[in-house]
Amino acid sequence: MTQVDRVNAAWERIETWYKTTEPTFEFPAGATAAEITALETHMGLTLPEELKVSLTRHNGFPRWVKGDLRTIEEIKEEWSAWAEMVDNGDLEDGGEAGDDDFKQPSFFDKKWIPIDHNGAGDGFMIDLN
Repeated sequence: MTQVDRVNAAWERIETWYKTTEPTFEFPAGATAAEITALETHMGLTLPEELKVSLTRHNGFPRWVKGDLRTIEEIKEEWSAWAEMVDNGDLEDGGEAGDDDFKQPSFFDKKWIPIDHNGAGDGFMIDLN
């Protein structure tokens, strides 16, 4: 099974659970290929296929484990805000991101893609370094 197959299988399990336990839940529509390409162009990155498949299936998703999966627009806004701080030198004075097993020497890297959030400033990122 490929990683893309695993993403689709995971979404099928999630969708089945919601259809069974919350039949009135409305699933977010998926993003278009043009929207995904525009995001990649904006960030100067190529999104992993797994993320493309997930965004195509559902462009963002409420009630995620840590809060919400970000939409393409939310990814763009969050990434842009962090990238602007990097460009302005606002993050040069140090700080670290990560946990005790793996630390990055900065609070943000332009090769990171913010994928979820909990409304309190926390969230996971995909690291393309």
